[in-house]
Amino acid sequence: MFKISNEIFESLNQKIKSKDYESARDEAFQLFSADNDQRNKLILVKLEHILAQKEMKFNEEQLKRIISLMDHYDEEILERSSDIYLKYISQNKNTFTKELDYAITQLSSFESIIREKFIDFFIAQYPWDKESTEKIIKGLIGCFKDELWQNRLKIVDFFNEILLEQSNILGKFKQEFKILLEETDLDVSYENLEFLFHYILETYSNEDFDELLSSLNDKNWYAQEKILWLTGKLGVKKPELLSDSKAIILSYLDHNDGLVQKKTSEIITEIVSTHNTYFDNEIFKLLQKDKLENLTMIEDIIKKSIVENGYNRFLQIYRKTSPVIETTLLCFISIVRSITSTHTEISYDIFNHLIQDIYKDFSQEDYLKLREIIEKIPRYDIYLILYEFLSTKGPLDDKKTDERRIKIINFMLNKMPELGYTRLADYLNDKLNNGGISLDKIATKFSMNSDSVLIIIQKLIKKGLVNAVINENMIERPIFKTSIKKAPDLRLLKQWSILPKAKDGKSRIKLFVRITNIGDEDIDEIHLVMDYPAEFLKNLSTDGSLSRFIPSLKQEKSEVVSWEFKSTKKLYEDPIVSGIKIVIIYRKNNKVSSLTKKLDIIFI
Repeated sequence: MFKISNEIFESLNQKIKSKDYESARDEAFQLFSADNDQRNKLILVKLEHILAQKEMKFNEEQLKRIISLMDHYDEEILERSSDIYLKYISQNKNTFTKELDYAITQLSSFESIIREKFIDFFIAQYPWDKESTEKIIKGLIGCFKDELWQNRLKIVDFFNEILLEQSNILGKFKQEFKILLEETDLDVSYENLEFLFHYILETYSNEDFDELLSSLNDKNWYAQEKILWLTGKLGVKKPELLSDSKAIILSYLDHNDGLVQKKTSEIITEIVSTHNTYFDNEIFKLLQKDKLENLTMIEDIIKKSIVENGYNRFLQIYRKTSPVIETTLLCFISIVRSITSTHTEISYDIFNHLIQDIYKDFSQEDYLKLREIIEKIPRYDIYLILYEFLSTKGPLDDKKTDERRIKIINFMLNKMPELGYTRLADYLNDKLNNGGISLDKIATKFSMNSDSVLIIIQKLIKKGLVNAVINENMIERPIFKTSIKKAPDLRLLKQWSILPKAKDGKSRIKLFVRITNIGDEDIDEIHLVMDYPAEFLKNLSTDGSLSRFIPSLKQEKSEVVSWEFKSTKKLYEDPIVSGIKIVIIYRKNNKVSSLTKKLDIIFI
């Protein structure tokens, strides 16, 4: 430890006191010691005081002395020498310009504590002159690799401020700013992404963004995730920026890294949530060329979009699907099948609207697509929606259109004959009371061919739903009938509930029916269809359907179904007796059976 004599600084102190700062400066530099750190610290304090009093220059040797101390092992000497250097170069423009190259090139080699001072210094000097701007920006961007996260965060915050004021200054540094994608600290990464989001919005062209996306395969996962995150946000905010990059984005669904696939699916879903049809053209183009391998993700993206946006979104996809291009048709059918399996109510709404939209101008393309749906998705509830509508809408004005309508009806009946059971059985039982009826007349009435009608009537007779015989081309009542009673498979118990009156003063009535399997086998595909007195009651079901469906019912198990009505007239002074009929069609041991129950009602 060196002892510092006061006499050493006596002359220097005197010159400072007399304000002979230039002589004081020269003497201070002469007093520097090669091996006495304590003395050097005091000299640096004196120099700081001198510079604070007067602007002055250092000669080359003096400046080298200060610079050499900026690499010192002692922290105090480091800090004081760097403060003197920065104070010195900030005194005038010429000095700043002359020393800028050295300051920028040494940034990366300085100790972190000194680098922080230089970063603060350059930020404080903003706005810079034109000649210095590019050098300083590149120097600061180079500091994004600084080990101190505080320094990295400080720089990106500063660039955010410039972006708000003069985005054009930063526009030429697109390649350099990609270093922000490599950040691993979560807090700094968040700020970097916020900056990059606004930076890309302000400065990128379509070609620039296409280049960024195309570089994804050359990046690590940290950078890939950030590029995809930016793609999702930018696609929502400024979709036109991505217009040339759709195929690239979709191609990442087939990436060999599952993380990239998953993130790509998420950001496409994000964009489609706001811009429904954004990827449609590109998806169908790639499907037609069989260029997409990960069809599961494509189907899931489209399905989510339909579930979120409803029938109109479905119709967009339906219109885009070609019935003669197998890859697009199979993808469409898979989406529809998935929706009917997981979102039953939405699928009912879709098919109710679809058939109403297309039946009047039932084109060959509509026919082929609808037939494919029926073929590939054999569900009674969907068939019933289509069948009940189409069978009551003929004949249509255009002959060919009506022929396609009838072909669809017959195709459904061939696939699932029980569709026509209830309506046809009621019709026959009514007409047969007044005599026989020809097979051709029935076929015309129900828009079916004679062979299909004959098969259904035979089954109705076999099931006991119609008491008739077939005599050549006529359906007639038998001269006598025999019936064999068998134990029922199902038991029905009813319960009525009168709900509070609506504003119109009319009662709301709810019918609960508990259906119990009392047979000796499990029962599947239970369809309950109701007929009720429309002169007294109005069906309040949202979809207007009177059908209820139970997928399966094990032995001794029960399910409850319900219907809600509103009285069509005010309460009655005298009791009125009427009835409700429920026809139950079900499958047991792969055989279709039926049961009819009549429920009496007394209106009071």
